[in-house]
Amino acid sequence: MKILIAGSGPSAYAALLKLTTIPNIEITVLDNSSRFNDNFNDCIFEKNFDTGNRIPRDLNIYDKSNLKSKELGPYSSKIFGGYSNVWGGTAFPPSNIEKSIYDELEINILKYFDIIKENISFFSNSNSTKSFININLTNREKKILDNLNNENIKSYNSLICINENNPYLNNKNEICSNCKSFKWSCKNDTIWSTKNSINKLIEKEKISYINNAKLVSFNENSDAMVSCLIKKSNEFYEEEFDKIFLACGPINTSKIVMNSTKINKLKIKTCDMLSIPYLIPSFGKVKKHSFADVFSYFKDDNFEIFIQIYGFSKSLLKLASNVLPLTNLVSYFPSNLLSVFGGMFVYLDQDHSSKIIVTKENKNLIISFEEAINNNKGIYKKLNKTLRGGGVYPIHLLSKKFDFGKSNHYGAQFAHSKKSTEISSDRTGRILDLKNTHIIDSSVLPRVNVGPVTLTTMANSYRIVEEIFDI
Repeated sequence: MKILIAGSGPSAYAALLKLTTIPNIEITVLDNSSRFNDNFNDCIFEKNFDTGNRIPRDLNIYDKSNLKSKELGPYSSKIFGGYSNVWGGTAFPPSNIEKSIYDELEINILKYFDIIKENISFFSNSNSTKSFININLTNREKKILDNLNNENIKSYNSLICINENNPYLNNKNEICSNCKSFKWSCKNDTIWSTKNSINKLIEKEKISYINNAKLVSFNENSDAMVSCLIKKSNEFYEEEFDKIFLACGPINTSKIVMNSTKINKLKIKTCDMLSIPYLIPSFGKVKKHSFADVFSYFKDDNFEIFIQIYGFSKSLLKLASNVLPLTNLVSYFPSNLLSVFGGMFVYLDQDHSSKIIVTKENKNLIISFEEAINNNKGIYKKLNKTLRGGGVYPIHLLSKKFDFGKSNHYGAQFAHSKKSTEISSDRTGRILDLKNTHIIDSSVLPRVNVGPVTLTTMANSYRIVEEIFDI
């Protein structure tokens, strides 16, 4: 059996975890980028960053050939994985609301979430958590964990996926001369990505790899074979496969599906995000890494919110200069004064967030946006009251909003559903009357995670492959 996986990001790797254990199949991975090795030489803070992500300004993250937009839209799939290393590495299981939706579909998503976790190493600030490396909390974070817990909000130690090949992990206390953070935490490849694992599969000849190529369109013929039109080095060729898995991220997956079917319009759900500085009126130590310290989950009858809470450090301020206003000014504060400040990323659920509209017009992919339908002032008022009650004082005048997919939490345009529609998918990621074309990235999540989306997408991808082959 010949199988094609389009994409090399987290959902593709999760599928490979299962596919490479199945005998008598030939796997090809097609990716619109090149292989490269880890780079632990340079500090990431020596470069400039956009929108709060670990993305150098000169990194081309768009396939601009057929993308038209009046303003900067959502980042395409390279931000979600592939042979780039730009996601934040945060790991948090699906919320109770999300889990109930999976339960209705008879999907035990937490089972597969745990399987994925077993294949990745983690950084945690909890001594009770089994993790690759532990960092003690400062008093600031301890107070947040203690105080932000009541009937509406629960707080947890953060959990970050990290690259276990990092040589500086052998000397966990060595400090970088540039950013004054730990050397293990400030390198280009600190955060776990798929590239090492996929490189190993290539080297062991478990898979074939086609780099700098992309799937343009597909067509299932009468005997259910999938004919694929592939573009490589500006040349086109066709090849047939028994099954294909689309793992290109919501934007590129939408593009491929629109090129291959009569679907001309899609609505991608998102989780809008606010970045908000905060103040805790208590002096303490300044941390030496740039990762999130606390995760908080806030739930009301009508909405849910996920919060990543960071205590400020000198290195974090360098990273956040394009996200939180006045961070360059704050960086000149004395360290003991800096210890009372922090920043948080506040994610709203998809029902209270903007949408991305993808339309095909004359073979071009047009991106437009839909504002959030709900007025969220009441939500922010309840959240603000809860945070203040826990001793965390948001500085809303310095907040900044990220909507229309710029939070990088988006997908569900082909959401799994028991009710078959033109754009819903069955539990193995198939749409329309397709038999051997399966979508496995966040495009088929039944609901966009209000918290980190990557591991849940991987869990769902792994599950899809397992169900297809009934292992």
